[in-house]
Amino acid sequence: MKTNIFVIIGAATVAVLVAVAAFLLYGEIERFNSVKGDVDSAMRTLRNFYRNKPFPSLENVERERKNAQVCADWRGRLTDDLRQGEIKVVQVSPAILLTLLSDAKKELVQEAEKHGAALPPRFEFGFEKYAGGIMPSPTDVMRLNEQLLIVQAVCRAVFEEGAAALTRVAREEFEEQKTPGALETSGRRHAAREPAKAEAKTAEKVVYTRQSFALDFKAKESSVVRILNRLAKLGAFTVVTFLDAQNEWTGVKPSPAQAAEEIDVAAAGRPSARTPAAKPDGADKAEEKVPARLVWPQREDRVVSGPTLEKPLQARMNVTVYKFEPARGRAKAGETTP
Repeated sequence: MKTNIFVIIGAATVAVLVAVAAFLLYGEIERFNSVKGDVDSAMRTLRNFYRNKPFPSLENVERERKNAQVCADWRGRLTDDLRQGEIKVVQVSPAILLTLLSDAKKELVQEAEKHGAALPPRFEFGFEKYAGGIMPSPTDVMRLNEQLLIVQAVCRAVFEEGAAALTRVAREEFEEQKTPGALETSGRRHAAREPAKAEAKTAEKVVYTRQSFALDFKAKESSVVRILNRLAKLGAFTVVTFLDAQNEWTGVKPSPAQAAEEIDVAAAGRPSARTPAAKPDGADKAEEKVPARLVWPQREDRVVSGPTLEKPLQARMNVTVYKFEPARGRAKAGETTP
């Protein structure tokens, strides 16, 4: 009897295990069929792609390769044109750079005096950080020298085109310790050159770099236009990115009030306004009204507008100078698009 009970329990357990295994097997079979259907569908799509020949022919590949070479040649020619007239910078030591800063300051001060442009006292043209003889870092000397040459060219253009005063010059400071009021270095990789350490960390190809400067000066409107044209003709690729000109003068001087006086008709015995004199018969008809005499101002007071009265504008200008890297992978001379 006990043996039958154990047999029944064992059979029931086996039956339960078989049922669970069958259920799990059925689920896995369903999952397998679903995955197999996805694989079959992907394989059919792949076979359709290969059957339709999506890849270009060797002739088209060669044609596009030549087109790419021609485009690279065009870009190279454009870069060469943009690089013409760029400021050539040589590597110098920090001590020599300080000497160049001092000589450039003296030269610009003389240029300002020559053209009648006023400068603030102890003006450093954006290099206040090194005015006390502080040595720059050797890694910054190359770019500082380039900025110095650009400042010289821009300030010389401002002086020679008739600016009345130059009150501020700010450069894009890339050093770790920045001077208050200096321009901040842009974070765009293709827009502004980062310090040498940052350049060494990236393998990204640099198409161009740029140097940004800000100037505050006073000049007449005609001088401002000439300065813009002069900057556009600089050898380096120069762009004026911002210009704000304020004029407190309205442009017209008020004319003086015109006074009128009556011309005395009688030399003496003029009748008073309080006690009118007796008039003979018929005097009213013979009396003539004398027109008023205008008191005209002097010649210089009669000029109320024009170039002679033009006042200097207070101008603020941002200037960006670009430097382009030489292009590579140019096509052979004379090669054209097939």
